[in-house]
Amino acid sequence: MDDTVDDSVKDVEAWFERLPADQRDELLALRARIRELVPDATERISYGVPTFVLSRPLLALNASRSGLSLITMRPDLLAGMADALGGVRWSGSTLRFQPGAPLPDDVVRRVVEARVAQERAGQ
Repeated sequence: MDDTVDDSVKDVEAWFERLPADQRDELLALRARIRELVPDATERISYGVPTFVLSRPLLALNASRSGLSLITMRPDLLAGMADALGGVRWSGSTLRFQPGAPLPDDVVRRVVEARVAQERAGQ
């Protein structure tokens, strides 16, 4: 079985293409920032959403009628850094935001770096 990256990227690209422009633009910008921070992560659709993977799922993006989300896969992560999240809405393992009101870059960087550290430590 040939499990090529191209097929995964096509699936991910198709997922983004189905979104309204405002959601797509916001999530594509977040996706680009995550790629900068974790260039060795691969992408695939997992549980119906674009997911960044190192050895295991690291982060995922989602869009719904109620807004956008960055899913950290680890509920304990956000609870442990609640003070650093400022006014960003979150619950469980999910940061929530709206088109036109992106997640602050320092929050994205902290969350991504913390998840990478957890993953590389085998947590």
